[in-house]
Amino acid sequence: MSRALFTAFLFFVVACKPLQQSVSSPKSAQSPSSPIEPKLIAMNRQTSSVENATDLKKALSPGMAYADFRHVLLQEGWQPVSDENCKQNVVGDDYAEQCAADPSLCQACNDLPELSSYSGDGHALVHFSKGRDLLEATALGELRGWNERGVDAGLQLSGWSISKK
Repeated sequence: MSRALFTAFLFFVVACKPLQQSVSSPKSAQSPSSPIEPKLIAMNRQTSSVENATDLKKALSPGMAYADFRHVLLQEGWQPVSDENCKQNVVGDDYAEQCAADPSLCQACNDLPELSSYSGDGHALVHFSKGRDLLEATALGELRGWNERGVDAGLQLSGWSISKK
């Protein structure tokens, strides 16, 4: 097979991969369509700097229910990292007025202390810590489905990475 034909074939195979598979090469990364997706692509490329990442990789996978993901982390001793700007990031600058009028708008920040932001297109950004390790994860779906478990959950894990604090 000629080199040009092989390169074209490889490009076709990489371009046809589903978005939920991890990206193994910068050349195969698809252009992101939301502000959080670049972090997701970087997360999938990044190798962890902590020893327990191998165990977590076995237990966590893109597409799993956020409630299942959260349950695994809490069982493993990870703690939610609270973001003091959660309500502003989720509801908007006028969150105080909006949450006073409709408290359910700010309920996600109360229910999920790890929630940092949530975009209108359904991307959530969360943080957990354990010792000197910081885990950042993205999820996709409806926030109201955060506690649903199983394959049909309304909020599902997209990707995650671990770094040192």
